[in-house]
Amino acid sequence: MRWILSAVVLLLTSACSSYSDPNHPVKPDFPQTNQQLFSDKIAQVPSLESLISLRPAQNQDIQKFVSREG
Repeated sequence: MRWILSAVVLLLTSACSSYSDPNHPVKPDFPQTNQQLFSDKIAQVPSLESLISLRPAQNQDIQKFVSREG
């Protein structure tokens, strides 16, 4: 019986020591970020036409491939 009473007292006193003050919340440490990755400049988005059209050199290569014998 005495052993159980000692364990309960020990448990209660350890609970009081783990209490944190709500007026001083613990702030988490956030990882550092590279601010150079985030610029104020807005990237220019290419037009759809420039993405789906071929350059003149590419057109010539295709014409050479199609016109060859074989």
